[in-house]
Amino acid sequence: MSDEGKLLFDRTHKALEKFDYYLCTVAGALFAYIVQTSPPQRLDNFFSIFQTVSLLLLAASFCCGIKRIQTANLVTRLDYEYLEAREISEKMTAALRAGVSHYENDTTGEVVPRESIESKRKDLVRDMTEKNSHVPTRKKWARRLGMAQFYFLLVGFLIILLAKVLQPYQSDFSRQPSATTLTTNTPTQSPLETQAGKQSK
Repeated sequence: MSDEGKLLFDRTHKALEKFDYYLCTVAGALFAYIVQTSPPQRLDNFFSIFQTVSLLLLAASFCCGIKRIQTANLVTRLDYEYLEAREISEKMTAALRAGVSHYENDTTGEVVPRESIESKRKDLVRDMTEKNSHVPTRKKWARRLGMAQFYFLLVGFLIILLAKVLQPYQSDFSRQPSATTLTTNTPTQSPLETQAGKQSK
């Protein structure tokens, strides 16, 4: 990879990393704001239900974001270890071809005699291959977490917006119709009239 390619990759990686942190910050801030400004309510109206659902979605978005950041950091570390191991393996191969008496690791300062270089290189390649085999799966998992993080946050935000728009109409939706009583043309008698009629009998 050329220097320009490395620079472009580094910029893209940092931009994606900042975007992940930004989405986590937004989800966490919205969750904290709703919890602090809204008292606990019973789930007996659409507004409280929407608010609870939005809190669950924001919490899910935050958790997915944290897990994505952890997975991305692990993938970055594995990629770095893979590139470092490949570079050491290439240097060991060059040392064997050059017929040197020993190989010295520039990073750790370890000195490997010629008779041990080949076995050391094979161990390094085996370890490098084993670590690299898990990287594609972790990258796919990180992409899925990123999509889940984004959509949980988006849907949660839209539900919050919908709840705020419908909140003024909450009393209209929750108002119960009053029961109607049947009326008749029969006049009603007062308790005094009823008592007087009984005495006359």
